[in-house]
Amino acid sequence: MEPLTLVVAPTNLTRQPSEVTTIGDEQTPLCPTEKSAESILHDEIEGLQQDHLDIFAYIERGDDLFKRAPAEWEVYVAQSFVAGLADEEHRDLVAGILEKDGFTWERAREVVRCMAFRGRRRRERRFIVPLEELEGYVDVTP
Repeated sequence: MEPLTLVVAPTNLTRQPSEVTTIGDEQTPLCPTEKSAESILHDEIEGLQQDHLDIFAYIERGDDLFKRAPAEWEVYVAQSFVAGLADEEHRDLVAGILEKDGFTWERAREVVRCMAFRGRRRRERRFIVPLEELEGYVDVTP
């Protein structure tokens, strides 16, 4: 007699080895399951990227993931956050600072926020041009 085979729904769902049972001589998955909440959170942290977010929205995103993560994942969250910074120069600078100070979420957030505020002030000052300098390029007479 041939072993009994169960027909299983879509094969694109994740299955864990523990979800396999032996019927006759074959191993057959009983039911595919979805990813665990911890696995989904791990994937979110691993895929953390600034992309199109401004730096302050990116910090909020990191804060959200940090608050949801187990305490022992703090270094992992901080490293993923730094690795996901869009600006390579900033990423290298922050990573260098954290290698000395230690990769903690609080320190990563603090360093990135300081850099963002300094950059913002620098950009704002750049657009304030004294009238004397402007006169050479644009007619400023009323």
